[in-house]
Amino acid sequence: HFDTDVTAAADRQKLMDGLRYQVHAAGAASTSANGINAAGSLTAARIASARKLLGKYGLEGAVVVTSVKGYCDLLADSNVTTVDTMGSRATILSGQLASVWGIPVLVSGQVKTNLADDGMYDGSTTNKQEAVVFNTRSFMIAERGGLNFETQRVAASGADDLILSGRWDMQSFAPSSAVNCVVIRNLDV
Repeated sequence: HFDTDVTAAADRQKLMDGLRYQVHAAGAASTSANGINAAGSLTAARIASARKLLGKYGLEGAVVVTSVKGYCDLLADSNVTTVDTMGSRATILSGQLASVWGIPVLVSGQVKTNLADDGMYDGSTTNKQEAVVFNTRSFMIAERGGLNFETQRVAASGADDLILSGRWDMQSFAPSSAVNCVVIRNLDV
């Protein structure tokens, strides 16, 4: 994993190469083609800049994923439509808390809030975060080989353990030259 705080072999962050990996593959910092250096708070204007970098992938299917702090910063922006005015797209129906010019804003507790300015965890500068803008229609999660169910008898307790295993992978199916995932990095925590 490219963040140095992810060291355990069974860490859930190693389950698959996720959205941040699309930008930070092999530990590389984002570039001007797939990242925006915000140096401040998350705003609708920065999301619009990310949408512009996405090109055709910034249209139908674009989504913003941010932390609770990023979401709170967005609430102060007059270009954000909140749940009280969203009607049929309300949170109870979709999980969407807000929208910026038609792009859903999703809040996740899994967004890292301990990053350095370049969007990577380095162990010393840990007061920045990222938001990810990506196109949901250009990624897929594939199942490899199906689910395997096994039982194992535990003689000491007289019980059976049920073991479920499977293999999944998340991949972009956009051309390798396309930008379908952009990070807005260096956001204040």
